[in-house]
Amino acid sequence: MSVHRIRLVGPWEWRPVHSSSAARGPERQPCRLPFPALESPASSATVPQSAAAVQPVWLFRRFHRPTGIDDSVIVLLAVEVVNGCVQLQLNGVDMPFHSPNMVEPPKASAVLESDWVRFDVTHSLKEFNELQILVAPDEALIKPARVVAVCLEMHD
Repeated sequence: MSVHRIRLVGPWEWRPVHSSSAARGPERQPCRLPFPALESPASSATVPQSAAAVQPVWLFRRFHRPTGIDDSVIVLLAVEVVNGCVQLQLNGVDMPFHSPNMVEPPKASAVLESDWVRFDVTHSLKEFNELQILVAPDEALIKPARVVAVCLEMHD
């Protein structure tokens, strides 16, 4: 089985979880991965590390469906996360955590160290997609949760 990866490097946006467009909360702000940056320039719109440590945030990215995939290809969305919990929505729908050994995969995955968390998006991809990643710090840890990288993996 071969794997082809497409890195989703940008553009990304973020906003705190506790805001909503209906409540006229903070608008989405541009950001980059890794998120939050350990050191961010003063001119950057990236959330400061201290703010990310105390509040869960949503990360957003839009992307087109990869070309050349058919029904035999399994598409996973892989998120490299450090010290936290991550949940993924694609086009507004919760995506299950992918683990080939689990009967009922959970919707969210907690990671205490750096690790890749995968979500099966095979049957949820549209021609144009919006990805939402909920990143929440683990309350037992001192360090903030970080998303280091995100990619699409095509397994054929």
